[in-house]
Amino acid sequence: MKKLSPKEKRLFFVAVGLGAPLLIIALTWAQWREAIFVSYRLSGPDDLVLSDKPDWIPDELTENLFRQGKLEGTNLYEKGLLQKIGQLASLEPWVKEVKKVEKGANKKIVLHLLYRKPVAMVKVTSGEKRGLLPIDREGVLLPIDGFTEEEIEAYPRLIISDLSLAQLTGKVWDDIRVVQSATLAGSLVPYWKELGLYQIIYQETTEELDSTYELILADKKSARVIWGVIESEEKENKKIETLLKYIKEEGPLKELAAPLRFDS
Repeated sequence: MKKLSPKEKRLFFVAVGLGAPLLIIALTWAQWREAIFVSYRLSGPDDLVLSDKPDWIPDELTENLFRQGKLEGTNLYEKGLLQKIGQLASLEPWVKEVKKVEKGANKKIVLHLLYRKPVAMVKVTSGEKRGLLPIDREGVLLPIDGFTEEEIEAYPRLIISDLSLAQLTGKVWDDIRVVQSATLAGSLVPYWKELGLYQIIYQETTEELDSTYELILADKKSARVIWGVIESEEKENKKIETLLKYIKEEGPLKELAAPLRFDS
């Protein structure tokens, strides 16, 4: 092997002297860059924050979004990430509207959503899937998972003859009777416990009239309220005011000796 001249030796040591620090800097930068990238990657459902989440929304909602979006390890600054999460949220049955998705503090993604609220439990009496299922005021079928027996019992129960389930969760029930009944339940649910009510029965009519409704109490089925047909919002509110006034002046509805009627 040819020996290096003194000049070549000097150049060699200069190159090593300059190259070693540069190599160290490069390795350090690579490690630092990797640490930065890891710290800005989504690691779990806790990285998704639901703004103003009401009590009835299950905690599993963010878990579903994280799993369905395959977000594990996704860079927080990935192009289109916020839009992707917003689209996923819009498909959730509990979500009525996606208002905004934004990056928040502490490397979190914050979702501002408008949620669907259950107003009643519909009793399905025919078909493969039977039992009580939750709906919102618009008649949208909501997931039953997560409801306790106590919570199920607390909601108005809708009784509609020969009712079957024929649509997916998150969609409006494909039965106008359910949609109409959901409107009534939505009006009554804030006062349901105060009035001591148990269920709403949808009554089919043979005449060319709108179908009527009957309210049944939990502890005394003979103490009924004949609600009649669903009318304008103003008239429906008037009926509710009358019921509240009645129990204030006359006592609980369960003491009714005869049905209280609004259909005459």
